[in-house]
Amino acid sequence: MRKTAVLTIFVALSLQSPVMANITKEVSFRDSHREGGVALELLGTSTKKLLFMDLFVAGFYLDKDTDRTHALDDVGKRVEISYFKPVTARRFIDFIAKRMEKNMTADEFRRVQARIDSLSGIFVDLQAGDLFAMTYIPGAGTRFEHNGRVLGTVPGADFGKGIFATWVGDQPFDRTVKHQVLGLDPSR
Repeated sequence: MRKTAVLTIFVALSLQSPVMANITKEVSFRDSHREGGVALELLGTSTKKLLFMDLFVAGFYLDKDTDRTHALDDVGKRVEISYFKPVTARRFIDFIAKRMEKNMTADEFRRVQARIDSLSGIFVDLQAGDLFAMTYIPGAGTRFEHNGRVLGTVPGADFGKGIFATWVGDQPFDRTVKHQVLGLDPSR
């Protein structure tokens, strides 16, 4: 009987999908993502809250050969965001622009302003349950997806660095989220 129980537990554990790394708020994130010939690994996940409401849960992926301290370098990276509350495209773009401006010099921001403005032709309104992703691949730019459908790509390493800085830069929109998605201790 004891052998059967041990065997059952072993089989059950071995059948677990190695693809699922983390389940946060009933949203699962894969351990890895491959795109444009770049292998990305999940570093961490975080749920963004406002008062007593969960707004979204996000997972951050980084080139498997890159240390998390170099997340803003010209390396592959991805953020997947599952929304619990609706957000309009305009509000999302305005938020991104403000956060990018806080993470860039005035000259850097001026150089990417037209590309930020181009997001209005790419982004869509997001509803509760939607999955939004952005992936930066060196040489290709930052690709945006909505529920698995490609919305468009914005070129430039400077744009990619700026938009990902809103998550993991010196002035992230939320320091706790930054530390959690990088897989770091949030108290740092």
